[in-house]
Amino acid sequence: GHGASSPLQRRRQTSFMWCALVFTVAVGLVRPPTTSSQPSRPYSPATRRRALGVTVLPDPSPLVPLAASRSSSTAGGLLGAYNALLDRSAIGVAATQASLMRVAGDRTAQAIAITHGAQTSVHPEHTLAMALIGMFVSGIGGSLWLQALENHVGPTEAMADAVRKAALDFICWAPVANCAYLLGVPYIVSGDMTGALANAQSQFLPTMGLELALYMPYNLLAFSVVPPALRPATAQVACLIFSVLIAMRC
Repeated sequence: GHGASSPLQRRRQTSFMWCALVFTVAVGLVRPPTTSSQPSRPYSPATRRRALGVTVLPDPSPLVPLAASRSSSTAGGLLGAYNALLDRSAIGVAATQASLMRVAGDRTAQAIAITHGAQTSVHPEHTLAMALIGMFVSGIGGSLWLQALENHVGPTEAMADAVRKAALDFICWAPVANCAYLLGVPYIVSGDMTGALANAQSQFLPTMGLELALYMPYNLLAFSVVPPALRPATAQVACLIFSVLIAMRC
């Protein structure tokens, strides 16, 4: 739950300090391209985008109607700038996307709780904590994990490869990420490690059940059916649903 314990002002001040740290790190992640003659990562942009799970916007087609040339030029500039940023710092983009998705999920969960009388007002410190964990765990950590998984298992050429990737993701990464939310969010909000540990212990198995019900079917479909170019977009839909569900358990 989102219940707060006194003193409320101190907790909110701590949360806003964490938020300032989050955005400072985010700015540092989105850095200009290296001038070294050696590539900064041994991955092509396409491989990084697929492995890191970030949303990739397609380049605009040069064959557009004349009447739409102005709007397509503007859209093309925005898409080009986004993809250029993605090439410079794919992990930074992934971290930002994950943080924003957790914010949206948490605010939705709080709106549902208020509607059903579970809480009386919005708790911004809880949203900031979700954003913090989302950036570092789901964004940076999840990106590095997906990259390692892609390199270890290789391309998905058969259903067996999809099953292996989905199983490894559920067994190896999901427990780490879920514990980070179930333990980290209550601790950041309240500063009470005992309460945070109790929350993690009571909510871990139900959360893993949600993970199994949502992400295992999605991963099997994503690794075997969904084209790589569409996986980031579909992943964001699943991420938003899970963000709402896990926010209710933190």
